[in-house]
Amino acid sequence: MKKKFFSYQQIFLFVTSLSFCFYLLGFDNFNFLNQSWLINGDLSQYQLGWKFYREDIWRFPIGLNPNYGITNSSSIIYSDSVPLFAIFFKMLRSFLPENFQYFSFWIFICIYFQGLFSFKIIYNYTRNTSYSLISSLFFIFSTILIYRSGIHLSLTAHWLILGYFYIQVSSFNNKDLKKHFIIYLSLLVHFYFSIILIGIFFLEKFVKFKKLNIIDLASSLILIIFSLTLMFVIGYFTIGIDDGLGFGYGIYNFNLNSFFNPYSQNHIGTFNWSIFLPSLNLQNKEIEGFSYLGISGVIFLLLYLKYLFNGKSKIIFSKGTNILIFFVFLIIATSNNINFGNQNLITIELNKYFYGILSSVRASGRLIWPIYYLIFIIGIICIFEYTHHKKKPLLVISILAVFQLVDLAPGISNYYLGKQYVSQNNKNINMTESIQGLSEQFNEIKLLKPDNNSNIFFLLNKHMLNENYKRTSISYLARVDRQEIVNEEYRIIEQLNNKSLDLFRKTLFVSDNYNYIRNLYYLFKDELNYYKINGLWFISRQEINNLRTFEYNKFKFYEIKSTRNDNLELKNFLGFGWEVSEKNQIIMNGYKSSLLFKIGEENCENNEEIIFSFQKYFDEFSDAITLKVLLNENLFENLEIAKSLDYKINLSEICKKNKELKIDFIVNNPKSLFDFKIGLNRKKRSIILSEIKIIK
Repeated sequence: MKKKFFSYQQIFLFVTSLSFCFYLLGFDNFNFLNQSWLINGDLSQYQLGWKFYREDIWRFPIGLNPNYGITNSSSIIYSDSVPLFAIFFKMLRSFLPENFQYFSFWIFICIYFQGLFSFKIIYNYTRNTSYSLISSLFFIFSTILIYRSGIHLSLTAHWLILGYFYIQVSSFNNKDLKKHFIIYLSLLVHFYFSIILIGIFFLEKFVKFKKLNIIDLASSLILIIFSLTLMFVIGYFTIGIDDGLGFGYGIYNFNLNSFFNPYSQNHIGTFNWSIFLPSLNLQNKEIEGFSYLGISGVIFLLLYLKYLFNGKSKIIFSKGTNILIFFVFLIIATSNNINFGNQNLITIELNKYFYGILSSVRASGRLIWPIYYLIFIIGIICIFEYTHHKKKPLLVISILAVFQLVDLAPGISNYYLGKQYVSQNNKNINMTESIQGLSEQFNEIKLLKPDNNSNIFFLLNKHMLNENYKRTSISYLARVDRQEIVNEEYRIIEQLNNKSLDLFRKTLFVSDNYNYIRNLYYLFKDELNYYKINGLWFISRQEINNLRTFEYNKFKFYEIKSTRNDNLELKNFLGFGWEVSEKNQIIMNGYKSSLLFKIGEENCENNEEIIFSFQKYFDEFSDAITLKVLLNENLFENLEIAKSLDYKINLSEICKKNKELKIDFIVNNPKSLFDFKIGLNRKKRSIILSEIKIIK
């Protein structure tokens, strides 16, 4: 068998995998020097993470990547840049060309090992080479593998699951050690695979709990110790444990119709995978649980369920382990929101701490993957067992393979020659052309208001790929240090309010918030240069070559209209230190917030007053909130807000001094959701500005 394997079987799997890889990517995108396809959605974070990691010095932990994200930054782990390859190729960086990308090679590796391990698993039971090779096609053309190859490249490593299954069925000695190895390998790829494999490992131990010996206990302990050690070394713990928690469990889940629902989407839109079955409804973000089996896969599902509840032989795992894997992973994947189509069958309320822990795998729909592959493995083996005595297994599996490929043809066609990677963002392209060469003038490019996964990232990702900045805070990371982002936001606002120009030394700032820009101009006037390009503002101390500065006289404060008892549009007057919630609430964020007005002549002549309506943000905060009010940088008044307050300022008095009015509110002790242990958000909040109006 070994001699044969390294002949036509190996060639078949290699050629099939490579051909399919070229089909998915196209020859141009397979080119290791072509990074142009890596700009859509999550794809750009992978290449940018690798780009900044490659150019940085070696650090400890070895995955540390501080130049990508700066205050947001953490590790190559959290840019999902396949740390296994990132670390390896960083060692070879001296020999690599400038625009080198390894993701096309990574996709090929994943497809190849997908075929290899599935072939070995099926052959282990059937000892039929042709049957096993044809069976491997079901895995190479797996819907969930192809789907991830267009969106989440690090999540195409489904061969890790199949590799674990192969170890289980093999005749290897010391199987636990080999399972340890593939789990450690998964930690260098993506944590979702680690969760799946570690979960299966301990479910195996749980089933044989009464028969556990000292070797099993030692194996489990070694796995835990070495996993935690490896996680530390490569940088999992560069953010706090609570930053790995979050929200979203129950949103990105598995819908109960997903196995036979061919509805899917990628960067080019929504589509139907099947030629035979119609698309069915899903709830909101449940596409993360996409797991369409295909028309033949539905047959395998029936055989899998029959085996699960009526089978006697051992396939992959013991009967008890198979049943436990099915129920545990199905329950977690389905989540506390159990949905069938667009109907919610039941919602189970979870303890907030338990919810936070589960949200570390908020895309719980992905945990259906081991069940998906067990369906195919067990179904294919059952087909062989039912037909081999009639000497027709090869005919049956060939017919099923043809039906499967015909059924999936509409879906697979949406990935032809890299169609899913074509950018639909013309703004992105235009922006890149407009600001070419900025990294020759600036060492770093930063957000004026630090954030992760901002809209600005998706407008500038291509620009940053093509430029050679040393550092950037414009990043997209799976997990970030929430506290550090908030702290950085408040540090920047404080430095700006103190009129510190040091912030702008060799640094290019970017913002999409006009009110922030207007506040900047009020503070610095023409000491800074302002450029507006395709809806984004670029701010620098030095002039930017080949760009025209925005005309300073256009930075106008919105004029207060004498509307008499009509509410003013709050968003027009906001400066630093406010955030607009999803409910459209204007919330004071941090320690100091500003409002900017221009007082009209009519306001001055009519002896009008401006009224600000405040209310406390937190009901949990029982103490009165003390506010300092500054008018044009001068202390004007101290206020106390017990629950709510209408605060009046006579405009006629102010008119005598300056018709441009900047009002600052300073609070000493704002609180966050995290402070009250009712959420993970670290933003310091104190009051809501609910209304501004003019009265005579």
